[in-house]
This record gives sequence, C-alpha cells and structure tokens, in this order.
Amino acid sequence: MWALVLLFVLLPGVLPGALALGVYTLGVLGRLVAEATEEVDPRPRAALRAAGASPLGGWLYGVLPALSGTVLALSLYRWEVAIRDTVLVGLLGAGGIGVLLSGAIAAFDWAAVTTVLAAIVLLTLAVDLVSERARTALR
Repeated sequence: MWALVLLFVLLPGVLPGALALGVYTLGVLGRLVAEATEEVDPRPRAALRAAGASPLGGWLYGVLPALSGTVLALSLYRWEVAIRDTVLVGLLGAGGIGVLLSGAIAAFDWAAVTTVLAAIVLLTLAVDLVSERARTALR
C-alpha cells in the first residue's frame, strides 16, 4: 500500500520503493517494540518512581535496560527482512538489489546472477554475524 501511495506522489523509481520499505519496516518495528515494552516487568520502574525518580528516569533505568536486547534483536531481524524485501521490490521494478537480479536474469548473464545472489547471501550473513556479536556483548 505504501509503495502505491509513494509511486503516485513521487513517480516510479528507486526513491519510492526505498521509502515504502523504510516506512513499512519502521511501522512493523514500532509495533514490535511497543508490544515488547508492554511485556516488560513494571516493578523496577515502579521501584524507581517510589524512590523519587522522574518518569523519564524511571523509564531510562527501569524499562530501557530490559528492552535493549529485544529491541536490538528485532531491529536486526527487520534489517534482514528489508534486505530480502529489496529483492522482491526490485524484481517488481522499484529499485534495489532485485533490479540487478532481474536485469541479469533477463540478459541471461548467469555469472552476474550468481554474483547478485552471493551478495544477498553475504548481506544476510553479515546481519547474522552482527546479531551474534551484539547478543554476546549484551550478555
């Protein structure tokens, strides 16, 4: 839906596809983070507030530390999904890695197809490696 609205406003090209993916990804991430925030144990925040902390201080020291791992994991997951989505959006003509893949397939340039697919796999692997290191650092 976002892609159609942005295509109407900005005309076809790479920018509407990238903006649509960004808006969609931020929306999904916002929803997931809001749900994670609702599931956080309220007792640390309540204890901080009872001890005289401001509402912001209660949130920064009572909620944010409990959310850091979850938010990082969700962000990295959505980054990986966005990489895969750029392939689909590009195959539909809105830019991204999929345009390269579509052009290589149309030209029967199998070496280029292999290179683009390898780049997609490497990008996904990079996200997994960053995720693993981040989880290790948070433990």
